Amino acid sequence: MNISYTDTGSGKPIVLLHGYLETKEVWADFAALLAQTNRVLCIDIPGHGESSNYAEAHTMESIAELLDTLFIELNLNNFVIVGHSMGGYVALAYAEMYCNKISGLVLLHSSVYADTHEKAENRLREISLIQEGKKELIFKSNLPRMFADSNVVKYGEVIGNITSKALTHSENGICALLRGMIERSDKQQFIEQFSKPLLFIFGMKDNYIAVEAANKMGNINKNARVIWLENSGHMGFVEEKEITAEAIVGFMK
Repeated sequence: MNISYTDTGSGKPIVLLHGYLETKEVWADFAALLAQTNRVLCIDIPGHGESSNYAEAHTMESIAELLDTLFIELNLNNFVIVGHSMGGYVALAYAEMYCNKISGLVLLHSSVYADTHEKAENRLREISLIQEGKKELIFKSNLPRMFADSNVVKYGEVIGNITSKALTHSENGICALLRGMIERSDKQQFIEQFSKPLLFIFGMKDNYIAVEAANKMGNINKNARVIWLENSGHMGFVEEKEITAEAIVGFMK
């Protein structure tokens, strides 16, 4: 199967994993900042972008296994893995399965918890809409909410670009990832015991992760660093790009 990625810059490697409905292109401007000091890999998670579909459900663990195959081929070790939203779920699975291969973990607007019943039901409704040929309705409701309400107009062009890329995703690929997210296990205990450097980055205006829930996550591991972005929703690497890049580069050091 095919896994599509970009590989830029030099230095200590960073792997960037995008979120639901996104592609590796969403990182372009942000990755360019990181590539000034580091090697940066941006990967299309299988089911999205130019990477292949391979099953009815793309579990986070199966994606992690596929990514490890790529990393072996690239002779990639001792890297920091950064996951945005759904990409954070994959990063958590990878960190649990291959902890000896990473030097640190960054969860960017992501959650360590399994889906609640309500969240799982929402994902099942999205699968039904996709199977009815109505995936545009999902994009229309989800993608603007990824930004702080006060930033939606400002980043209208970015939302349009993400939407255009999302339209290229196959229905089977989207559904496979939705099923994989529903099936994922809770990682709270794993994070509590995680001994390598750990960074959480949250947005104060996130429509998907409430401040209270984010604070709770940030306190699970006593050694974790927590960065709050005051003017960001769920897309801090776009909404406060320089601050987020500075936080990650500082974490790398």
